[in-house]
Amino acid sequence: MSSQRYTTFPAERLMLHALLLQAAGEICVEIGAHEGLTTIDLEPDLVIDPWDGTQDSAGDECYQRFLARCPTTVHWRMRSHDATPPKGLGFVFYDGDHRDLSDLKKWRDALVPGGILVAHDYFDPGWPAIKVACDALGLPAHTYRYHPSTADVETYGPGPRGLWWVQK
Repeated sequence: MSSQRYTTFPAERLMLHALLLQAAGEICVEIGAHEGLTTIDLEPDLVIDPWDGTQDSAGDECYQRFLARCPTTVHWRMRSHDATPPKGLGFVFYDGDHRDLSDLKKWRDALVPGGILVAHDYFDPGWPAIKVACDALGLPAHTYRYHPSTADVETYGPGPRGLWWVQK
């Protein structure tokens, strides 16, 4: 399967940029980078991904492709569950372990006032735990549902996907 299956659609990246511009705080974190295709576009201050093969076969070869694409990006090779959020956290793009989002509240709580937490693949029926975890926060949230074109499906795989976000 194409590595682009594990990245955001171009329309989703435009939404991420718009949300990033609205976010307060100094630090942008991407949780779950796979090979770094979204990382290149988002330019986060910190990436957190274990690249340990526990999800989507994102093991060492995937990590090497990430390093080749993003050689200067600060990254922590660990699970987001084990990470301590940095101070001044203004934006979190959560695209990590799609089966266990039990740390989603931790990342939301770590945001500065006006900070934004975004979760990817909210509408993807293949990852039901994302919608469950986001909805379980019980917060007024926003969503963006993306219905891929035929060309998008050929490049990025089947959809729909989309974004869910809250602002603190």
